[in-house]
Amino acid sequence: MSYNITNYDGSALVTVQDGTLDTTSTSITLIGKNSVNFGLAMNENFVHLMQNFSGSIQPANPLPGQLWYNSVTKVLSFYNGKGWPTLAPPFDGQAGTATYTIPNIVPTVDVTLTFSSGVIVSATSSIAVPPSSLPAQISIGGTNFTFQSLFPTGLFPGITLASSVSVNNQFVGTATKAKVLATARTISLNGSINGNVIFDGSQNVTISSNLITALAGNVVTNAISNGLTLPSWFTNVYVSSNGIVTDATAIAPNDIYNALGYTPPSLIQIQGDVTGNTVANGTVWTANVYINNTTVTPGYYSNVYVGANGLVTAANNDNAVPTTGMILWPSTSPVPAGWTLCNGAVVTLPNGSTFTPPNIEGSAPTGTVYIARIV
Repeated sequence: MSYNITNYDGSALVTVQDGTLDTTSTSITLIGKNSVNFGLAMNENFVHLMQNFSGSIQPANPLPGQLWYNSVTKVLSFYNGKGWPTLAPPFDGQAGTATYTIPNIVPTVDVTLTFSSGVIVSATSSIAVPPSSLPAQISIGGTNFTFQSLFPTGLFPGITLASSVSVNNQFVGTATKAKVLATARTISLNGSINGNVIFDGSQNVTISSNLITALAGNVVTNAISNGLTLPSWFTNVYVSSNGIVTDATAIAPNDIYNALGYTPPSLIQIQGDVTGNTVANGTVWTANVYINNTTVTPGYYSNVYVGANGLVTAANNDNAVPTTGMILWPSTSPVPAGWTLCNGAVVTLPNGSTFTPPNIEGSAPTGTVYIARIV
């Protein structure tokens, strides 16, 4: 008759047929009824159990609750149905670890609690547990411990540190992440911009500063007082040693003098064939500059005055002989400009009109001709 093997909780595990040795259902050999040569298997079962399956690899076909001693890492682990978590030192009333089953959720969750100096310092859970599902107090080894208030945001998958600031709840080492600083620190800005804020890492912070506004106010105030209408491009700004514009003005004559490296002359004067002068200062740089000289009004003149430089500096008309008037002129001399022979030929006057002198050639005395004035 075969053996029906059950687990400790009464659930069926495997049926071992008569005369057989089952080496695959568990990590030990299960012996069937009337099996032969089973002594070796039975003895090895006892040895393996005594050693907690000591070896470099985990036992095959484990059952939940089974122990395994890793001979390489020298650590004792247990099989939880999914893996092999390490067994931590047990809780001795002051330090160590203990397992607590949270009863308020379905299915129930086993969490591993870590103690230091009789205080819970962390809880290890495989799933997230909301704070509403945590009991206010728990009992470990007959001693009651505060629980829910230590984890105000609940438990998270992995290790959740207790929020107590008790001197007994201290962690030493290098943390990879923290929500807040143990001591809030003040971050300050000094120099061109100053301000400060207290920062503990719990939230974003903004450093408020009125210095930039004050500087902008100074620039605006100075710009207006210097005659600038805002908004405006500032042609002349003052930059402080910190690289910030602290003043602004309109460009002035002195700015040009400083840029040129010298002061331009206040009087521009031309002498020679053309003479004249004008005052050159900051009041006329935005306008055209003209140099005036005595000029003759454009036109035809019978009398002109030629200066030492060969320029006509004065002119007038000699009205002794009116236009179209006639005089006798030596026939051996060229007809002067502004006159024409009285030969009846039509001529065009400078004003565009025409004039026809009388044809009186041959009537003049010997050696002369008649000429008519046309200008």
